[in-house]
Amino acid sequence: MVYDQLPSLYKCSQGGGRIVLESEYVYRTKPRFIDIDAYGIMHHSKYFSLLEEARFGYITDVLKFELEDFMTKGVLFPVLNVSGKYYKSITYGDEISIHMKVQFHEEGKITFNYILYNQYEEKLFVSQVIVGYIEERTRRLLLTPPAWLFDRIKEVFLTME
Repeated sequence: MVYDQLPSLYKCSQGGGRIVLESEYVYRTKPRFIDIDAYGIMHHSKYFSLLEEARFGYITDVLKFELEDFMTKGVLFPVLNVSGKYYKSITYGDEISIHMKVQFHEEGKITFNYILYNQYEEKLFVSQVIVGYIEERTRRLLLTPPAWLFDRIKEVFLTME
C-alpha cells in the first residue's frame, strides 16, 4: 500500500485494504458584505464558498501547491458528494474559524470534514465534501491518487514527524 510509508501518527484506519491518512487544519476568515443577505445573515449558499476557500488554503498552506500546479498536471478534483448542517447563522463581522479534518483515501478520493465556529466558539455549520480524481484529457475517474500527489503528501507528512 502506498500510504504505508507515512508516519503512523497520520493513519486513522486500516480496514479491508482501505488506508486513510488524516490531517487537521484551521482556516480563519470573515464574511464579506456581499455574502450577507437581506436578513442580515450569510446566505446559506455562501457557506460552501467558505469551504472551497478553506480547501484551497489547505492545498496551498499544507501541501504547498498552487493552482497552476494542478492545471499543469492534467488531473481535476471534482466534488463527488457534499452535505451540510446549519446550527447558527453567520453575521457580518463574525470571525470564522473553519476546522478541517482531511482524509486521503487509497481508493481515489479525499474527504474534507468541516466544523465552522465563530469568535465565541459557537458551532455554526458542519459539512463534509468528498472529491475524486479525474484525468483531464479523458475525463475518466482515477481509482487511486496520482503518484505526484502521493509524493507531495509523503514529503509533507514525513517532515511533520
